[in-house]
Amino acid sequence: MIQIPQKQTPLNLEEGLGLFDQLADMNDIAFGFLSDGCFARAHIMCRRMQDVGLDPGKAWAFEAMDKLQVNLPGIGAYKWWFHVAPAIELCDDNGKAHAYVIDPSLFDGPVRLKEWADIMGAVSTHVAIVKFGQSPFNKKGDFTPNERTEDYTDQKAASMMRTYMELESGKQRPVFESQVRQDVLNSQKRTANPSLQTDGSLSEQAHLNFQKNQIQQMLQGKTWISMTLHRLQQNDLYDLGADDMIATPKPRSHPS
Repeated sequence: MIQIPQKQTPLNLEEGLGLFDQLADMNDIAFGFLSDGCFARAHIMCRRMQDVGLDPGKAWAFEAMDKLQVNLPGIGAYKWWFHVAPAIELCDDNGKAHAYVIDPSLFDGPVRLKEWADIMGAVSTHVAIVKFGQSPFNKKGDFTPNERTEDYTDQKAASMMRTYMELESGKQRPVFESQVRQDVLNSQKRTANPSLQTDGSLSEQAHLNFQKNQIQQMLQGKTWISMTLHRLQQNDLYDLGADDMIATPKPRSHPS
């Protein structure tokens, strides 16, 4: 079960990133199979958040003149007529709540709706966040655009994930970087590192050491890796040993 702070106000960005990481590491959700199943992934993640008292919605994007398209380096291009992912309110550093999309299939952290839509080339008039259980843009369904959530939907979504997990490549998949993760990491970097410059930035060596640590952490059991770390890994900028550069996907196990 997801572990989150028990509080009346929305989670802050660091807590939201922690929530994202727990969802992204769920070993019964096929985040690496992008050809289909976004609605099943979104449904399961929403249920997991509801189980711990959160109130998620869903972010929907639909094609306009052209299909939605995402180009993932090392994986390929994907085209959809719609895409959906969970959404939840998080508080920024000033305490103001904003809606963020939780989409581990595409990003390494929570993102604002526009950032999520832009990566797919979605038109703003064809993108919206609605409450869980509500249909977007007067569509018939809320599980898919044409299918309502029913008593059997949880089981159907889980069954789809079991099928699609068998079709995943098993390799670490690069995902787009989120501003939230960058901001949280920079904050942690300033807090944890005594090697800060007078302007608050890290020295070059401290910055390289920090990034090296991040690469090594990402290679330890993760099924995903951010674009920057993926490029650093490919370029072997820090002379990591060959054994260190081998991706070690998180073991998958099917729920009973």
